[in-house]
Amino acid sequence: MVEKVDFSKRLKAAIDEKAIRQTELCQKTGIGKSAMSQYLSGAFKPKQQNLYKLAQALGVSEAWLMGYDVPRTRQEDSGKEQDTFYFLAEDDSMIGAHIPAGARVLIKRSQHIKNQQIIACMMDSAIQLRRFNKMGEHVILTPENSGYLPVVITEKEFDAQEITILGVAKQIIIDL
Repeated sequence: MVEKVDFSKRLKAAIDEKAIRQTELCQKTGIGKSAMSQYLSGAFKPKQQNLYKLAQALGVSEAWLMGYDVPRTRQEDSGKEQDTFYFLAEDDSMIGAHIPAGARVLIKRSQHIKNQQIIACMMDSAIQLRRFNKMGEHVILTPENSGYLPVVITEKEFDAQEITILGVAKQIIIDL
């Protein structure tokens, strides 16, 4: 299994780097002091909405904050959002697409997704790879391993869900 850095450690590191107090971060994000304390202690991880607020306030990417080996900052020095990042596949949910656990996947940031593309999405407070399909008013996010269940929701529900499309898989690197 791929190891990642603990969320609470990344949150503490970002807070220290920004030299911001916990109460100040609570004010900036609208997150309560109790919830913030639980995030910092490692007792709980934030849901997508609060994760986004924290990442915005601290100037880091959501994926980095969750402990993934991706670029730390949301923006390059030029002020433009980075076009690509690498993601380390944590499970074998995409083995049918020849993406084993431990593979590095180059993700190109995009919100313009076509049917049958493999995407990286933030779902259940984790980055996951899935095959994207839109059929009528439904969005289907399908793993390429029958041991995992697809996510089927209406387009309206998709917009309201805690699912964020991060981009499209462009390259897979498998270290032997």
